[in-house]
Amino acid sequence: MAELTGYGKADISFSDDRALSVSTSENLDLFGVLLDSFGQTINAGKIKAILIDNQETSSGTLTVGAAASNTFNGPFSGATSSIDIKPGDRAVFVSRTGWPVTSATGDILKVACGAQGSAVYRVTIVASSS
Repeated sequence: MAELTGYGKADISFSDDRALSVSTSENLDLFGVLLDSFGQTINAGKIKAILIDNQETSSGTLTVGAAASNTFNGPFSGATSSIDIKPGDRAVFVSRTGWPVTSATGDILKVACGAQGSAVYRVTIVASSS
């Protein structure tokens, strides 16, 4: 599918509904761990879009970014940068050229739930394999 990996194009899609308890977090590994809807391992070369929707039924705020190690910087200004997404809010990041993913050193997108309550969220990632 080489014709789908250039400027403004993608050949990988991942979407999942996920839940976090109070004061917990998870690391979304963008290379070699997540499975697409066909059960295939996602090996993203560049992330083209990220959508994170903190459901209105959530009571906790999500913090996205700032993984302890192997941080995917993507739309953030650095490894320690993050964004808060309150219940009922949505964050959308898009890059036509894509943000590079580096296996084992720059492929972790951290999602954390604060101490206010639990959170149910949907994450959608659109990427290209190269």
